[in-house]
Amino acid sequence: GVYHHGAIISPAATCSHLGRELLIAGGNVVDAGVGAALCLAVVHPHTTGLGATFWALFHNSSSGSPTALMPGPAQPLAPGLRL
Repeated sequence: GVYHHGAIISPAATCSHLGRELLIAGGNVVDAGVGAALCLAVVHPHTTGLGATFWALFHNSSSGSPTALMPGPAQPLAPGLRL
């Protein structure tokens, strides 16, 4: 879909603009976030990395409610002393 009310925020205007363009082209919030992250890995390699986390807040038009995506790094299901 086309998003009329969306924002992509990053430390580099170029990468924020890229994320916005991905939304306009029909991408979703994950497409825009990954695109901006890849751009930052090139433009600002000292401030980010491809193993970083990703945060997003979006409106789910089906349910009418906001949803937050905040995936973190992988964690073991049953941590023990053998980590």
